Amino acid sequence: MRVHVFTRGPIGPRGNVYSVPGTGDPDGRLPDRVFHPGEETAFLTDLDFLILALPLTKATEGLIGERELKALPPRAFLLNPARGPIVDQAALLRALREQWIAGAALDTHYLYPTPPDHPLWKFPNVIFTPHIAGSGLSAHFGTRLWEIFSSNVERLVQGEPLLNELTAAQLDGA
Repeated sequence: MRVHVFTRGPIGPRGNVYSVPGTGDPDGRLPDRVFHPGEETAFLTDLDFLILALPLTKATEGLIGERELKALPPRAFLLNPARGPIVDQAALLRALREQWIAGAALDTHYLYPTPPDHPLWKFPNVIFTPHIAGSGLSAHFGTRLWEIFSSNVERLVQGEPLLNELTAAQLDGA
């Protein structure tokens, strides 16, 4: 695996950050390459996964639009655990319809709850999660999240129903 990072600030290990034992980059060996402002296209053109990890601000709203999505290779997936409006919704819909990208995993959305007739529900290559990627409300949340995740991986491999999966009707209040 190669890790490329686009940043406006310094890169390196950060102290006092919780990581699940055996995960992360405690020795600071990553990233393999760092890109800075002005190198956006070079950063995007060879990614398999574009993972957004930034806050929503006036400067970042719509940051990922048509130009950025078209710069990604068709094999790339967009993963957004940050905030929905960082990605221009119309551009994302077009990218999925016209197969500019392979798919998207969205932990954040444009509307809460996402209406059952929203076009994003119709794409087989879009995964919605209930915006819990960064929650720290419980001392046990991290452990439980990993337990659910591993159970769901096993269930997926076995062809069994996933835990905590919500239907469009449930999100609509039905």
